[in-house]
Amino acid sequence: MLACLTAAHDGATAEEAAPAPAKRPEVMSRAELRQCMDQQDALEHRRRILDQERQLSDSEAAALADEARLLSEQMRRVDSGDTARLATFNSQLAGHNDSVKHFNASLETLSDELAQFNADTADVMARCTTRLFSKDDREAILAERRSGNDAAPPSEPAPAR
Repeated sequence: MLACLTAAHDGATAEEAAPAPAKRPEVMSRAELRQCMDQQDALEHRRRILDQERQLSDSEAAALADEARLLSEQMRRVDSGDTARLATFNSQLAGHNDSVKHFNASLETLSDELAQFNADTADVMARCTTRLFSKDDREAILAERRSGNDAAPPSEPAPAR
């Protein structure tokens, strides 16, 4: 009787261990592929703009740091008894502080834009780069673009949820 139970148990294990038939991956339609390609192009355009904004931000940060060093050197040379020079220095310092405040606000905006870009990129990758498509459909879409007959303008990716 023990042998029967073991055999029945072994049979159940074999069935459980048998791989399920592979599900055939779904191939994107040409319209879906076109939308993915358009969204990828739109993301690439946004990436170039964000890269330029980041370079400008880096330049502005360097300029503000240089200005801060100069102000620090000036502060060491200002005679606290010379109220006119002290007032001029304080005015310059206030202007620098305003510039830093505006820079920090623009940096926060850029950071938010980069976070949204990364979320949109992840969304497009999840929807588009994990699916199969027909090489013929891709070539047809590229041919449409070269001939200027692209059916739809590049669209922005759907916001990440």
